Order: sequence, then C-alpha cells, then structure tokens
Amino acid sequence: MQLHGPSHKTVRRRLGLAYHQYRQQLRTTLARVDAIAITVDIWTKNKISFICLTGQAFNKTYESIPLILGFHEICAIVSDNGGDIKKAINDMKPGERFSCNVHNINLVVKNGLG
Repeated sequence: MQLHGPSHKTVRRRLGLAYHQYRQQLRTTLARVDAIAITVDIWTKNKISFICLTGQAFNKTYESIPLILGFHEICAIVSDNGGDIKKAINDMKPGERFSCNVHNINLVVKNGLG
C-alpha cells in the first residue's frame, strides 16, 4: 500500500486559506487588546543565528492572548550590544537595529563606578 500526500496546489490553497483566516482572527484579537508585551530570544546553531519574536496581548481583565508576529512587519529593533543579538539581526535582516541608549548609559555608569 502506497500513501500519497496532497498535491502542491492543494497544499498551497490550504496554506493560503489558513493564513487569511489567522490574519482575520489576529485583527479581531488586536481590536480588543489594551497592551502587548513582546519578548525576544536568540540562539545560534551551526553558525546560523536565529531570533524568535513572540507577543502576549492583554485585555482589560488581564487575560493573556498569545500572538505570532511576522518578521516582515518589523521595521526596527532596539537591543543591547551583545554580539549574539547583533549577529542574529544582521543574519536575518528583519529591520534596522538600534542600540539601546539606556543600556549604554547603564554600562558607562557601572564601568565608571566600578
């Protein structure tokens, strides 16, 4: 018995439908959200840097609503000056990277006092 998966046209159509359904659901969700917290994590494997951006939205009753965010929507990233985050952003090129001035001032003060 040989099994065959769906054709590439079927897969493309189903993915397109799933994408449009999720996009509409996300718009509806964001319309009732009061705040969004964003977290970023980075890691390197086989000299390739990865970055993961997740969001947690909260409504007025602080109900947590998980979000999947797309990299094509990112126009800029503010980060510390760690080599790993710089490399991940440079490798993926999701948007322009800016150094966090508050983080830099904190480092200057720590080095000046230490």
